[in-house]
Amino acid sequence: MADTHNPPAQQPSPASGTPAGGKGLAGKAVEVVTVAAVMARALAYIVRARRTRAAVERMQGRYQDRAASARYLSDAMAVLVVDEPTVTGYSEVAAKGEAAAANIGTVIAAADALSVNAQELETETQARHGRMQDANRTHHVPMANRAFIKRQ
Repeated sequence: MADTHNPPAQQPSPASGTPAGGKGLAGKAVEVVTVAAVMARALAYIVRARRTRAAVERMQGRYQDRAASARYLSDAMAVLVVDEPTVTGYSEVAAKGEAAAANIGTVIAAADALSVNAQELETETQARHGRMQDANRTHHVPMANRAFIKRQ
C-alpha cells in the first residue's frame, strides 16, 4: 500500500542537477507556490474541462450522424429488397452507433459535473485565499536589507 501522506521525492532539474524549487534552510528542497499560481491553474483546469466537454459533444454528434446514415441505408435497402444479411448488418451498425452516442451522453453528463465541481472549488479557493493575494498586491511592506542576510 502506498504512503499517501508523504509527497513524492523531488527530481533533480536536468539543467542544474539540484532539486526543483531551490534550496531552503538546512539544505532542504523548497518549492514556492503562490496563491496566484494556484488560482491560474484552477482557472486553466476549468477551461480545459469545458473544451474537453465540447470535443466530446462533437464526437457524440458524429456518432449520431453515422447511426442515422446507417439506419437510412438499412431502411432503403429493405425497401429495395436487398439481401437480408446486408440489411441486418446496416441495422446493427445503426444500433451500435446509437448506443455509442448514448454512452457518450453519460460522459458528457460526467464532464458537466466535473466542470461544476471545478468551478465551485475555484470559487471556494478564491473566497478563502483571495484575500491574501489582494493583501499582497495592495499593501506595501518594507523588505529586509539584503546586507542583513548572511550567505553561507
